[in-house]
Amino acid sequence: MPHPWRHSRPGWMRLWASLLQRFQSTLVIAEHNNETLTPITLNAVTAAKRLGGEVSCLVAGTSCDKVGNPGFV
Repeated sequence: MPHPWRHSRPGWMRLWASLLQRFQSTLVIAEHNNETLTPITLNAVTAAKRLGGEVSCLVAGTSCDKVGNPGFV
């Protein structure tokens, strides 16, 4: 038995729409000096916001509490 969406254009479009919705988020990996974000990270966050969808920013490292405060961007 073939897949139900294989021969059905509306089914195929629904599948693609659900896949595209899943990928409407962006993860930015932050570059920082333990106090502030680098300008390139801020540029990446700005570009991600322009794409639309959810934007997450990963701040990793030791002694980077100042950088990781919510609302820093």
